[in-house]
Amino acid sequence: MSTVHINYEDSNNVQQGINGNIKIVFHITNDGLVTVSEYGTLNYYGKEYLVDRTGNMTIDTDVQNGFHKVTKGKFLANPQDNAPSLLIEKLTTSQPVLHYKIQKLDPKTWRISDLQRAIFICRK
Repeated sequence: MSTVHINYEDSNNVQQGINGNIKIVFHITNDGLVTVSEYGTLNYYGKEYLVDRTGNMTIDTDVQNGFHKVTKGKFLANPQDNAPSLLIEKLTTSQPVLHYKIQKLDPKTWRISDLQRAIFICRK
């Protein structure tokens, strides 16, 4: 479960905040295909929104400098997802290609990190 707290200034320089809990599940195959499921809730301006989305990504099996090239595919909202696109855009990057280091910590635990920090700790 990822706990989300995003604070930012809107176009009028007014502080805004998004809070919530979203579970992100990665199903990674040996050939680099990834299915991502995101579900949970977001709170914004006193309203609660449901996040229920699925998408896909591709991980290159070639590693350069310890990093895998990850290409984002299409993400679709399931029917019960009612989170405005404004909120979803704040949660995810618009970059189509990312670079992640994927490390096996023990037989059941993996760490996914970018250039600056660990992003996810995953268990089977």
